Amino acid sequence: MKVSQPWWNSWWAWTIYLFIIGFVFYFILRYKSNQLQKKYDEDKIRFFIDTAHDIRTPVTLIMAPLEDLNREQDLSDKARYFLNLAHESTRKLHSLITQLLEFEKVDAHKQSSSSVPLCLNEVLLKEVSVFRSFCEKKQLTLNLTQPDESVFVSADKHLIEMLLDNLLSNACKYTMPQGEISLDLKATKRKAILSLKDNGIGIPKKAKKHIFSDIYRAENARQSQEEGTGFGLLQVQRIVKMLHGKITFCSEEGKGTTFIVTLPRTTTVTEPVSHESSSNTLPAHRIITATKRIK
Repeated sequence: MKVSQPWWNSWWAWTIYLFIIGFVFYFILRYKSNQLQKKYDEDKIRFFIDTAHDIRTPVTLIMAPLEDLNREQDLSDKARYFLNLAHESTRKLHSLITQLLEFEKVDAHKQSSSSVPLCLNEVLLKEVSVFRSFCEKKQLTLNLTQPDESVFVSADKHLIEMLLDNLLSNACKYTMPQGEISLDLKATKRKAILSLKDNGIGIPKKAKKHIFSDIYRAENARQSQEEGTGFGLLQVQRIVKMLHGKITFCSEEGKGTTFIVTLPRTTTVTEPVSHESSSNTLPAHRIITATKRIK
């Protein structure tokens, strides 16, 4: 008499067992790999920040005498040329150091963040005003569109400013002269939706998966000669997560990029937005325009 094997000991059952074991083993390896990569990135960031702390003071001390020397009247044209070259290189180094230290500040605010109801309309007007001179020099058009109603979010003001500074700075740096940048604020009952669109160099397809997860600069960004660290968008992602929001983007190389930041909207006492008339806050100018959207 032939006794048949129980189903759990059949060849197809063992095939399923092996498949499940292989599947679990694969995900364990993938998880470990991601954890190692995360630790590597954190160690790399920590090294950069520690180095920035060490060299910030010496660089600052170099800049001061260079500026004093540049004010001397009896310098030859050749001496002034090399002096300006040294000063510009030192300024760029100081700017990179500052970006690294700003990255560290995000963690500091995470530990001691004091969120308050913050009017995005007012913050956006201020940010656009700050970037006006840069846009003028590069002949960029910067448009701001926002609703008449006040849009409040619960956030640390400095974090919101850092987020906007990074996004606007990238848009300005990587948009060619005569280009256009549009900043648009919309609101639903529960969400504040901020979009930033430019017609700059765009993000290459192969670089898209890296921009929020790594210290990374796309090849076309490196070739543009614009200074940068690759920290900016990683920092933006961290800030958005801290604010319980979401950031997405769409981009095509050579045509431009649109970033969309969605943040939880907070309810507060309705106050008139202190536009002081957009034309007063941002004087009429061919480089920068500010408009309102009527709902």
